[in-house]
Amino acid sequence: MSHDSLNIKISPTLLESLGLPRDGESIDYFMLIGVEAGRFSPQDIDAGVLERSRVLRQWQTSPQYGKEVIRLLGILHRSAKILKDPKRCAIYREELEREVRGEKDSSLKQFESLARAALVGQFVDQDTHEQIRDIARSRGIHSCDAGETATRIRDEMWAARTQKIKSADQNDNWEFRFATKGIEGLTLTLNGLETAGNLNRQSINGLLEDPSVFKLEREQVAACINHYCVQAFDRMVSLVANNRAVNQEQALLLMPHAEEMGLPPAKAHEIISNYSFTAHSVEDLYGGSEISQTQSFDLGDIDQIVEVGSQSVRNPPLLSVMIREIPNYMRHIILVMLCLVVGIYAITFARLKNKSGPTSVDIGIHPVRIPAVHEPVGGQSKPVQKRSKHFLAPSISLVHRPKFPSRVPLTPDKMILLEPENNLDPPAFSIYAHEVTNEEYQQFINNTFDPTPIGWTDRRYPSGTGSHPVSGVSWDQARSYIKWLALKNGLDQETIQLPSHREYLRALRGLSIRGNPGDQGYWKRARLGGKSKPQPVMSVLWDEIYFAGIGQVHNLVGNVAEWTRDGDGPLMAGIAGGDYQQESPEYNHLILRYINKKRQLSSVGFRYVINLPN
Repeated sequence: MSHDSLNIKISPTLLESLGLPRDGESIDYFMLIGVEAGRFSPQDIDAGVLERSRVLRQWQTSPQYGKEVIRLLGILHRSAKILKDPKRCAIYREELEREVRGEKDSSLKQFESLARAALVGQFVDQDTHEQIRDIARSRGIHSCDAGETATRIRDEMWAARTQKIKSADQNDNWEFRFATKGIEGLTLTLNGLETAGNLNRQSINGLLEDPSVFKLEREQVAACINHYCVQAFDRMVSLVANNRAVNQEQALLLMPHAEEMGLPPAKAHEIISNYSFTAHSVEDLYGGSEISQTQSFDLGDIDQIVEVGSQSVRNPPLLSVMIREIPNYMRHIILVMLCLVVGIYAITFARLKNKSGPTSVDIGIHPVRIPAVHEPVGGQSKPVQKRSKHFLAPSISLVHRPKFPSRVPLTPDKMILLEPENNLDPPAFSIYAHEVTNEEYQQFINNTFDPTPIGWTDRRYPSGTGSHPVSGVSWDQARSYIKWLALKNGLDQETIQLPSHREYLRALRGLSIRGNPGDQGYWKRARLGGKSKPQPVMSVLWDEIYFAGIGQVHNLVGNVAEWTRDGDGPLMAGIAGGDYQQESPEYNHLILRYINKKRQLSSVGFRYVINLPN
């Protein structure tokens, strides 16, 4: 919602000429037209616009106020269109009341509105992830909360958009639809592309490469595609608006989607303006239209100015018009006859096939969308996507839409319960049996907008390292993962944390093949350093600590060092244990080291503990 549409700035002299208080700083649409909010008719609006334009045009020749008058004339007509539309008028009145009461959207609400605009195109690529993350950061939204919100919004919009497409396709009451030649077949193909999320410049160019498939000229195909894309983008903007007005930030996020469909910016702005209350000048709305300041305006002149952007509305396809003229009962009769003909043809074809052996007949009916099937390739079954002959664009894979589980289970046999053995030990806690792995951290990345660890590409860990400990993460990234894990398991965020150094030392007090892991000389005996890369978790025999009757903890001494919740000031945090890069046999893994919290080292990972009630 634009603040300018609720508070229109106007010079005191022009305020006085319009019969409004001279000391008012700004006015709204109702005051500009001269009607009372909630009690007016379309005739009152027309009369108000005519009277206001008559007063304003007296100042057009003024060097001081001429440009402002031109701006106000554009606002005048735009406000009239909004107030004549009952739905948009109700939304405007509601926003105006919120402004008067001083109500503002919370940071989370602002994030939701912008996330709708960014995610409406269904493709969530790296740029979109970065965009959403920046929006969340600017609003002070934690990435875990942002991921939860964005995932919910994406699924809601997917369902709503699919329903809108189905509703638009059922306007002519046909129960069964086949892709045919001509405008009808092309429209159905575009419908299939939009439903699959593949309506973009690449697929459109594919359709334009061979218009003869639909027995149409290239100009006809281009006109049909353009008309359909206008409707598709209108559906997008409607979803983003969500019964409110589209604001300027949302409009900026919507423009790339229009560009992807091949819509010119002017047309995209025109569609967006139908869902916004922003009061632009006539020049802003219609691409710098030159209007002489000496012109006189009446109601018809203003209508002509503002309606110039809607003169390019195309007529519906002739076939669709003819079909709509057929009465409903005739449509049903035609449909029944068509089914009978197809059934008779199928029976005849089956009999001929049984008599003369297998044959191939093309009856000329091609469904727009054909589901994926599995065909054996080299002894294995791989998915093969079959396409209708009308779909000419290159294959475009849809973005991965992960099914986020309601809970991320904390596996009981991987949580090792350790109780205090003396007064110096920390209270009872459970420690995760090994470091968090790349595969586990991948779930977090899929469902939030946090940055990835160093060494990852396209938001994926390197191939073949799923069971390796995640490394190259900062202290904040480790904490974000743990907060996300707590949220998904319904735990208090103070309950699940990074280990403290005291908890780390308590976890070392177990049995190992090469002696006591709590001894300073254990690092030298276990020979865990001097390696070129970390090993999969639970794979190093000399780095296993056994607790009788409880279980075992892996990689606590080596593999990768681990972040702790101990800090040294606001910038430094402690890391416990050794890592695969340590070459000195005299290294002491019992001493806590401090490094900058923002460091992302390939030799540092993390695990977590659950603190139990006293």
